[in-house]
Amino acid sequence: MNTFSAFADVFELSIEDLLNVEVSVASKNETPLYLSPGNVTSFSKQEFNLYGINTITDAVNLTSGYSTFYGLGERTLITRGRKISGFDNNHHLLKIDGVPFNHVRAGRVFLEEEIPLYNFQSIEVLKGPASAIYGTGALSGVISLNSKINNNEDFEIQAGIGSQNSKRIGTNFQRRLTSGKLFFSSSFYTQEASNDLVGDRAQDWRNRDSKETLFINSYYTIDTGALKGFTPGLRVAKKTSGMGAGFFGSAAGESEINEINWSIVSPYIKYQNQIFSGVELNSYVVMNESVEHSVFGNRTEDSTSRYKIAYREYELYTDLNKKSEYGDFTLGFDFKNNYRRGSPNSYSYTGKLTTASENLLGDSDRLNVYSAFLEYAKKLDYFEGIYLTLGVREDHTKALDTSFEQLSPRASMVMDFGNHQLKFLYSKAMRAPNLKNLLINKDAIKERKDEGKSSSEIPTSIDAEKLENFEIAHSSKIGQFMCKEAIFINYLTDEITREKRNEKDVYLNKTGLSKAYGYEIEFLYTAEKFNFGFNYSYSLARYNTDSGTVDQDGVPNETVSFRTSVIPLERVKLSLTGLYINQFRTNTDNKRYAGGLVLNSKLIYEYGSNNNLALEVTNLFDKKIANPLNGVLADTNPGRRIEVLWSIGI
Repeated sequence: MNTFSAFADVFELSIEDLLNVEVSVASKNETPLYLSPGNVTSFSKQEFNLYGINTITDAVNLTSGYSTFYGLGERTLITRGRKISGFDNNHHLLKIDGVPFNHVRAGRVFLEEEIPLYNFQSIEVLKGPASAIYGTGALSGVISLNSKINNNEDFEIQAGIGSQNSKRIGTNFQRRLTSGKLFFSSSFYTQEASNDLVGDRAQDWRNRDSKETLFINSYYTIDTGALKGFTPGLRVAKKTSGMGAGFFGSAAGESEINEINWSIVSPYIKYQNQIFSGVELNSYVVMNESVEHSVFGNRTEDSTSRYKIAYREYELYTDLNKKSEYGDFTLGFDFKNNYRRGSPNSYSYTGKLTTASENLLGDSDRLNVYSAFLEYAKKLDYFEGIYLTLGVREDHTKALDTSFEQLSPRASMVMDFGNHQLKFLYSKAMRAPNLKNLLINKDAIKERKDEGKSSSEIPTSIDAEKLENFEIAHSSKIGQFMCKEAIFINYLTDEITREKRNEKDVYLNKTGLSKAYGYEIEFLYTAEKFNFGFNYSYSLARYNTDSGTVDQDGVPNETVSFRTSVIPLERVKLSLTGLYINQFRTNTDNKRYAGGLVLNSKLIYEYGSNNNLALEVTNLFDKKIANPLNGVLADTNPGRRIEVLWSIGI
């Protein structure tokens, strides 16, 4: 079978096959999904193709406890009642083949076509800070993308055209060379702006959702000779897009000249090999060059602002994994160093001013993160097995004369009763302020001082966010049915948020304790020519403040997602997916804004062993769900889109 084949039959997989899919996002060892020491959802390339899962957004919208919304031209993750705005979407760690790939400036995760799932074999989504392996960037979860290859020589290409004059082309290629295996994948996507009226339509706001993206993932794994175990690689992701609508709360804010550009260029060298009997060494060195570049204004030269902010990060990671009759031991170390690059790599000016802002003339101070972790896993011979995972991680962050540290424990117990499993999970995590948080406040204080104005409301220091999580989960399988349930409660202190103080947008800690709790239900049925999956999630996050209890702003309490597929004719497959959001609440005007149901469908005709033609319709009934932004109905989710896709594999 072609390694990249998206056409292997999902309908041939039993419940046992799906539950025994091995995942590694919750520990350093590959573990069957149902025994994983964390709450994990996984989708394969075959499911990507069948259900039209083209982006990380598509995958998490079909994952219990997760959803997304569209605002300021960007996607934002909502995880168990919590969210961070699109530009600061930094509570999740993204890994590609085990190596981090977040944008350095804010730690944000790319969620749309800039990282297409067509170029991967699987995605694993871990809910919550359930692993001592990950550090300050994984407060709410981890997303892992995998592009495993074998010894076959394969080539795959996909092309598509669709609404808004969209075009896409993607390739996957692998070849066996003398000393190892070469892998190369790439994707390009472009679409024009819909210019749809959005918001409450009281103003002439148009959705400037144009988009152009590029993604490259390439590596060479050496498996013979003196360099056996080394993998040099390169990842590139770039996106240029409009800023949606209502960016500044006025018609001026959605001018067609407004655009935002994101890019990551990240070379790395990874090493994985057995160095002693039963001892494996895993290590990587990675550089990440991240750029944020924007143009915005009101169509006139004098009022148009431009900025470009470049960040560079170096990371060195290593761990040793020892397997023995007494259990599996993992000891690891991680070091990160990042900084904001100065002019000409970074600049900021308005109108005819062509010199860089004084604050961007030189490289910034460095942010350093030192981390060490230890994890122990052991199977006890009770019932069908009791699987214990214990871990602890120490993180120490230092930047701009401030430092943050925390010892974060983690414990997991999975009890296997054969057709039933019971999980008990506990973890703590910390997210220290990143360099963007600290520098924006520092620059704002300096600007106020230069203007001869007070900066008394701007915080001179920011504390680290701290999360403590408790969770119980149960899974069962009966014949062709599988059901999973989970309940959770977590406590967040000193959440970092962005607000206006002394006429400047700055970062500060929210006062009070935030408590989030909820439950999730997953159901899956498989048959020879029919599959059906259903998720229900309820979550509520509230802040206890001096003035009373306040709900998390702009977050739905209930979401329902489903996916179903059928084979109506030979070589023909039909699927339908949906996401229902009950409502959005905003504290600005104490209102609740209506949610709704968004349906997507895909019709596939297969010809030959590895070729197909597909018709994909997203937002089938053109349902518009407006998300509240500062008490204003601004951006809506994208409207109906139709795309024709042609795929071949050799």
